[in-house]
Amino acid sequence: MKDGIPTTDLSPTLQDAIKLTRYMGVLYLWIDSICIIQDSKADWEEESAKMASYYGDALFTITGAREKSKGLFGEREFYGPYCKLDIMSEDYRPQSIYFLPHPHAPVRAQGNAFLPPAKIYSRGWTLQEDLLSPRVISFEETQTYFRTPMGEWYECGTVKPPGKMHDQSLDRWLSIVEDYSRRYLTDEDDKLPALSGLAADYQRKWNDRYLAGVWQRQLWKQLQWYAVPSNYRIPCRPSKYRAPSWSWASIDGLINFEPIGNQLESLFDVSWAEVIAAGIDLRGRVSDGALQVTGYLVECFHGAFDMENDIDFITNSDPEIGGLVRPDAFLPEIIGRGRAHLFILSKSFGIILQEFRHGEWQARRGRPLISEICTIYKRIAGVQLQNWSMRNISWPKSMIYIL
Repeated sequence: MKDGIPTTDLSPTLQDAIKLTRYMGVLYLWIDSICIIQDSKADWEEESAKMASYYGDALFTITGAREKSKGLFGEREFYGPYCKLDIMSEDYRPQSIYFLPHPHAPVRAQGNAFLPPAKIYSRGWTLQEDLLSPRVISFEETQTYFRTPMGEWYECGTVKPPGKMHDQSLDRWLSIVEDYSRRYLTDEDDKLPALSGLAADYQRKWNDRYLAGVWQRQLWKQLQWYAVPSNYRIPCRPSKYRAPSWSWASIDGLINFEPIGNQLESLFDVSWAEVIAAGIDLRGRVSDGALQVTGYLVECFHGAFDMENDIDFITNSDPEIGGLVRPDAFLPEIIGRGRAHLFILSKSFGIILQEFRHGEWQARRGRPLISEICTIYKRIAGVQLQNWSMRNISWPKSMIYIL
């Protein structure tokens, strides 16, 4: 490394990125695959925790949305309808100019299918890189564009006003998580690390506790998520522990949050929340986590719903409560594996819990000891509640732990 790296050993995209950096008069270029020691977990963890400063403080970020073999400046292909104009150059050589109707918008490829998005936009790691960067020069399949906080300038002449890139409201965070859940990671353990840089940026401005993908303030809103099955991706659990079951980071698959109107309010209380970091990055991987909550816990009919479909269920309470079950993972986690309970978060949403024997669990910083004498639950589904009223409720509230 001290002797240098021959640029000829790099991919065409990285070679072009170096050329562009030199052309812009910039002395330094950060390339993850070169600047982070590969196969070094310690260096990877240390550097990934600094992504907020690397991308947030960069002069600009170069995005190569084309295939690596094409580089940034390679020839482009035409997709969809275009207009060809044959002209003669100054030295009398025949040339052609091609006009595309909307090169910045999704365009149709051959047949009736839309040109698929570049692979870079389906990768989990690239989301925070894009959102943290104050300026982005993106080399797309059909054209190049330049984005700043003031707007977006496209090669075709289109100018777009500033978007919500730098909006840091809770609603914006939830929409980021929904977008992130639709992306892919090569290593399933990267679910939280690949968003830790963005979380660090939010934490610096919010001054809030970050708990494995959710924030302590208005926690009740962030627990109201549910998995969305699709034709190309079925929700599932990772092969090993990654996050507490109440966090969206505990599953792989598409996530949506229940819309929260101003008329809704929390129907439970959080006594404490704890997450234990698995390394030096406090917003990265976690080894354990728990919530102590107090609220309405209602037993469900055994076998009243399954994990294969969105099926209505009914509790055996008075009054009865019905709803649409949204399983976290399509596995038989309920049938024959103990009683299922509904824990009500708000008038419109609840979560299905199952008793979970975790053995002894000692939270850090002097938190209470959770042992087998306590009833401990894990989340297995979200529920969109329907057709019930709070007026006749006389149930006592229960204090429980959710891991």
